[in-house]
Amino acid sequence: MGRAIRPTTIVVVEDEADLRSLAATLFEEAELKVCEFERADEAWEFTKSRPEEVAILFTDVNTPGELDGLTLGQRCATHYPWIRVIVTSGRQPSRTPGGAVTFLQKPWRPLDLLRVAEYGPMQRV
Repeated sequence: MGRAIRPTTIVVVEDEADLRSLAATLFEEAELKVCEFERADEAWEFTKSRPEEVAILFTDVNTPGELDGLTLGQRCATHYPWIRVIVTSGRQPSRTPGGAVTFLQKPWRPLDLLRVAEYGPMQRV
């Protein structure tokens, strides 16, 4: 009998290189595999190609390209309900994240990000 694949990849989407690097480093220190993207549409293509590997999506609301981070988060939550979705922004988004999407206000503290990643949408920050 085959073994189920346990998702261990964190997808980080942030157009600010320093913040993307900080988030990636925090997750890597927790011994998780991280895939970094500047654009939400690139992250969506990656996630669609291997959804069973993705445990967490962490995305900024405002990203360059055709797809914004909020739409990316809602797509992931709808199509892949096991993926924990965390959306961040310096401003309250014009649309409210729905369903299992957690909003984390910028500037976030590293401990807050790790706490939300561990406990998910029931733990609002």
